[in-house]
Amino acid sequence: MFRGLSADFERGTISVILGGSGSGKSTLLRLVGGLIRPGAGSIRVAGEEVAGCSASTLQRVRRKLGMMFQGGALLDSLSVYDNLALPLRERERLSEADVADRVRQQLCAVGLEGTEKLLPGQLSGGMIKRAALARALIASPEILLCDEPFSGLDPVTVRRIEGLLVDLNRSRGMTVLVASHHIQSTLRMADGLLMLLDGRGISGTPADLLACEDERVREFLDEGSPPGAAPSALAGGLA
Repeated sequence: MFRGLSADFERGTISVILGGSGSGKSTLLRLVGGLIRPGAGSIRVAGEEVAGCSASTLQRVRRKLGMMFQGGALLDSLSVYDNLALPLRERERLSEADVADRVRQQLCAVGLEGTEKLLPGQLSGGMIKRAALARALIASPEILLCDEPFSGLDPVTVRRIEGLLVDLNRSRGMTVLVASHHIQSTLRMADGLLMLLDGRGISGTPADLLACEDERVREFLDEGSPPGAAPSALAGGLA
């Protein structure tokens, strides 16, 4: 799918991977997370080579990662509490009291207090996204990978999840890598962008890509502009 793709995602920043459907955004996240292996090339995560590495090295790297999957990927048969508790029970030697404390703290952080006993099927789309984010963060990862965290959400919920991701980056110095096609959130939150086009990538700051001479890039970013707003105006309002 990728041909000669080279990209760096700087530690401690928010980077967003953009591209149309089928461009490889989710595939790139899975490559970074070691969920799939590349046929060739090199992938370094937190200083470790994960392309062709041993199972023990991959396990060590994965302990530094949190993954928010597209659609949430919560286990339907488990309560919200048990979905969050599962990675703690599998990875860490904690008492059940400590597990409960961590789960409740994380649910409170994403605004889901009181949902511990609910099943995923009882949650709204926005609540599923926030529960998935809470599960991705429960083990305090260094790097957070988010696959389409804003898809299918109303504007208020988009802003809420966007704010949570920005706060994690600013307050904890967490590296955040997001695959998204939500242009307005991308331009507000991203420190760096990677636009996937025909198996290759164009990277830079949001301002760089807004000023890019490649018509395909400008067209893609223009699609996310609110009515009446010029892309250059959005560039001037980046936070």
